[in-house]
Amino acid sequence: MTTLLIYAGPGDAAGDGTRTGGLPLVPSGFTWPHCGSCDAPLQFTAQVRVGPVIAVFHCRHESRAFRFAADRLSGPAAAPGAVLSDVSAVRFVEAPGNYAQARDAWPRRRDVLGQLGGSPVWLRGEQIPDCPACGTAMAFVAQLEVDGGCAYVFTCRPCAEAACCYQC
Repeated sequence: MTTLLIYAGPGDAAGDGTRTGGLPLVPSGFTWPHCGSCDAPLQFTAQVRVGPVIAVFHCRHESRAFRFAADRLSGPAAAPGAVLSDVSAVRFVEAPGNYAQARDAWPRRRDVLGQLGGSPVWLRGEQIPDCPACGTAMAFVAQLEVDGGCAYVFTCRPCAEAACCYQC
């Protein structure tokens, strides 16, 4: 079984659940991330709620993820110069098969935003990051359909770190 993330219409911009677009909810003092290659503000892609909240950012050069304790969120991040997309609600649907099979069998393919948990379906080969704090392989959290490719979201639960890689 696969837990699909399915588009569920316009979302609540202040919601602390899983959603795409808008501004992420972050702790006070958060600084909007910029691309290390082009220095442009990264686009906020999704907020994934898995106990803690993981905020996923992306541009054509890099992807990043940040893990925040849900009880430490103070409000939306300031996003100077960032391009923002509309907020979309997400519903979770259990579907048979692996992610590729479940996604391809969904009646409205464009409504599939990704998967929560399970196993990643890699587009260009396995790319599991190591935790920057402890060096162990990070645990897979979600796969998101982004800009014609996929963003793969990981976390290290003991270290409260998050990471994201993108493949197209």
